[in-house]
Amino acid sequence: MVTFFYQQHWCYLRIDRIKHRCNITVAAHHNNYEFSLSCLIIPKITGLLPNCELDKQSLQISSNITLADPSFHTPARIDILIGADCFWNLLCIGQKQSKQRTAHNAKDEVRMDSSKTFGKPIEEL
Repeated sequence: MVTFFYQQHWCYLRIDRIKHRCNITVAAHHNNYEFSLSCLIIPKITGLLPNCELDKQSLQISSNITLADPSFHTPARIDILIGADCFWNLLCIGQKQSKQRTAHNAKDEVRMDSSKTFGKPIEEL
């Protein structure tokens, strides 16, 4: 997945060029799901999120749901921003795929189409 930024604005804002990247493996705490990512290293992604403490009880999250981040309601630093190319794969973990087109597997079909990556990986920064 690639996002474009107009060069003139880049120069005007004096944004530094990205100088480093790394390859990481992200693994779930509660099952054996994992995937690999190539990440561009930047000084900061955003400020603390959420920007204020959320009332976790008012969200009424079912007790049978295992959260990836049990302390999501407390403001904290964002360490990684996972791109849209991985979004549907994460959202649909554990769902079975079918070759037949039905209403039940429409989400999987959209997931497979939307997660195609266009272009080539960045080789030189």
